[in-house]
Amino acid sequence: LSMHDGTTFLLGDIARAGGISLSDLRVEAVGGAPTRWRLLKEGKIDAGLQPFPLSYEAEAAGFNNLGPVAALKRWGLWVASLAYGIGCRWHRMSYRLGLKRSFRLPVPVISVGNLTAGGTGKTPMVAWVAGHLRQEGVMATILSRGYGAIDGTTNDEALVLADLCPDVPHLQGPDRVLMGLTAIGELGASVLVLDDGFQHHRLAKDLEIVLVDATCPWGHGHLLPRGLLREPRATLRLADAVILTRCD
Repeated sequence: LSMHDGTTFLLGDIARAGGISLSDLRVEAVGGAPTRWRLLKEGKIDAGLQPFPLSYEAEAAGFNNLGPVAALKRWGLWVASLAYGIGCRWHRMSYRLGLKRSFRLPVPVISVGNLTAGGTGKTPMVAWVAGHLRQEGVMATILSRGYGAIDGTTNDEALVLADLCPDVPHLQGPDRVLMGLTAIGELGASVLVLDDGFQHHRLAKDLEIVLVDATCPWGHGHLLPRGLLREPRATLRLADAVILTRCD
């Protein structure tokens, strides 16, 4: 297998974060801009090649150091990130210890999620998974939280999914266990596709797909609100499949 040096670096970084050996990785397709990855690897930022926020490597090198006021703000955000990290670790641990209950439905549940806040391509991936299942004759239904929907109105996500996979039912609501039971009982769903499900634990999942944005894989190296990470990088090891997005 031959791949660009930059792509090797990114895959290696992901593998180390998830405690995965490079020998265990199976790469089916490799693409991207090797120059961009080489600049990121070396901590160099070229606005013409990297039209995205500074990477955490560049930040660690002091590329965005704006003086004591900025340092004080970063320290405050770091403290907030520390509290956030404790909260999200406890949230996941409470389900593992049985303090909170996960519900397992009688059909398989496929989760599509991410590690960082912001768009990583979850909606197109959800549409692709659901559409593929539908083409294979599987009665799939998409479940999502429905962020942005007001007073029963349709949010942008629902409109995009309706356009990408019009023949796949899509249910939105805060209680995804109830939505799953509705999909099974009323729509005859035999597989549920859970949108943005990596941080959702109340509904037990059978397959965890996690998307990683190749342009900013680790959210500047910090948890929210200091960075963009929704959970520590180590939780990536809980994924059954890791997919790189925005590789072009």
